[in-house]
Amino acid sequence: MGSAVPVLYYHRVNRVDRRMAAGPELFLAQMRRLQQSGWRALTMAEILRFIETGDKPGVKCLAITFDDGFADNYYYAFPALQAAGMKAVIFLITERVGQGPARESETERVVRPFDEANKAALAGDFADYLRASEIRRMAASGVVEFGSHTMRHWPCFKGPAIERFILSASPHWARQVLAQGDLRPGVPLYEWASAVAVRRYHPDPAVKEKLVAFMRERGGIAAIKEQGKQAWTKKLREEARGIIAASRGSELESGAAAQKRVHEELRKSREAVKEFSGAPCLALCWPWGHYSGLGIEAAEKAGYKLAFVTEPGAVVVDSDPFTLKRVRVSGAISPRALDLMLAACSTRAGAGLMAALSRAGSGDQGGRSDY
Repeated sequence: MGSAVPVLYYHRVNRVDRRMAAGPELFLAQMRRLQQSGWRALTMAEILRFIETGDKPGVKCLAITFDDGFADNYYYAFPALQAAGMKAVIFLITERVGQGPARESETERVVRPFDEANKAALAGDFADYLRASEIRRMAASGVVEFGSHTMRHWPCFKGPAIERFILSASPHWARQVLAQGDLRPGVPLYEWASAVAVRRYHPDPAVKEKLVAFMRERGGIAAIKEQGKQAWTKKLREEARGIIAASRGSELESGAAAQKRVHEELRKSREAVKEFSGAPCLALCWPWGHYSGLGIEAAEKAGYKLAFVTEPGAVVVDSDPFTLKRVRVSGAISPRALDLMLAACSTRAGAGLMAALSRAGSGDQGGRSDY
């Protein structure tokens, strides 16, 4: 049936973030189970060799990845990987890497929930993310290698359809980025994707100002609290139709400008990973799993050899090296269940079935974004 290499992906390991993290004790138990069951964790160079030649150093091979570069990867995941003899790759958001000595004591550790950590990062507070000293220590151990998750992990508008409006004082961190910090009630948020996957759409600023004025004249936040977000979303959409129909100030970034911008983002991130870790950066992880021909071309030009998405599946010999599928590990999966899942997707047929079942029951928005 043909062999496949499952690639696990995590974000965090801690006791605070129940949505995005595995607990330290559970993560250690998972790694111990993999060790006892005979699994070997591959490096990115070994993954590349398997794709190109079919060679792998054993029957039961996998890869373990972490997205974003949270500090708890050092506090809790790194010791567990060492104890179980496993290896992993951490994809860094390079502009969020902090400075200072490696944190050793419990009192030095900062662990905030995922969304809070992201909002803090927008304000320049990177306490929840890895420091350069911690990256160097992990890289020197041979247990952890590092890849890129871009410089900023930012979204951007990609087209003229309005998806929602700013209707609260503290929206999701990605919506703050899309709004460029303008959190006035009524600010429109258009269809979006990762900034390294699409050409940027620049909406007519007059549309925003007219919608903000419309919302302000009708009571602003107080009116939203009284009638609810759903009612005001409907009213703003109705108002926006006429305004947008008359607007002329929107613009879509040219293909050449987008290619230059995305290439620079990926090149600089790759160089930063090498500087932090002291080793070449082979792999990239697409933010939100969004990829495109534009992004892939820029990644190849920047020198990457591999790139990972969030679509479920496994790596096989003829996989596209820039759209490698992975298996997300929830914080609730038991070590035994993880072992069974890996066994099921270690063949080409099993990986394909798992991908189909996961897509049928998943709301994951990752995937190709050709705009």
